[in-house]
Formats: sequence, structure tokens, C-alpha cells
Amino acid sequence: MVQAKTGKALSDGIRRQRAKGLEMLRGVEQQISNRGVGDPEAVYKIAQAYAALGDVPSGLRTLRTSVENGFFSFPYFTADPLLNPLRGSEEFTGLMALARKLHEAFRRSFF
Repeated sequence: MVQAKTGKALSDGIRRQRAKGLEMLRGVEQQISNRGVGDPEAVYKIAQAYAALGDVPSGLRTLRTSVENGFFSFPYFTADPLLNPLRGSEEFTGLMALARKLHEAFRRSFF
């Protein structure tokens, strides 16, 4: 299960076994790709874990995948402390602009 493996990867990081955690995340990401899983919120959880374990490029890549495939909870993104390692990059700023645009369009369609 994606969530359990993502949690295990974070647990590995807490135990200072960062490489083991990152290997687990890469395996989960590959599994999602191979199976064509379309759960952008699950991919967001992987982005959080990559960021928390210090793999900024992978965190940004999976965050982009999550946003582009339908998980664009902009208010949550702005307050999520697990994304802090990603916040300094231009790519993150662009992703937040995209998430905000998608979030606001979604809101307008319902309110």
C-alpha cells in the first residue's frame, strides 16, 4: 500500500536511515508509474516524504505530478511544514502559482 510504504520511508528518515527511506520512495514511485495509478493525493504524500528526507528534486517532481493530475489544495500547500525544504526554489513558486490558479478555478465553479 502506497501510504504504508510512504510512512515507512519517513520512519526510516527519523531513524537516520535516509538512504533506505529514499530507496523505498523510489520503489513506490516506480510501482505507481508501472501500474498507472491515478491518485494524485497519494503522489502528494510521496512529495512530502521526499521533501522531508531532503531530496528536493524528487519532491518537486512528484509535487508537480500531483498538482498537474488533480490535487491542487493550495491553502493546504501554503501551510504544510513538510514542504518547507522545497519553498526556496523557483520551481516551487511556479507550482504554487499553478495550484492557486487551479484551486481558484475549482472554487469558482462551485461557489
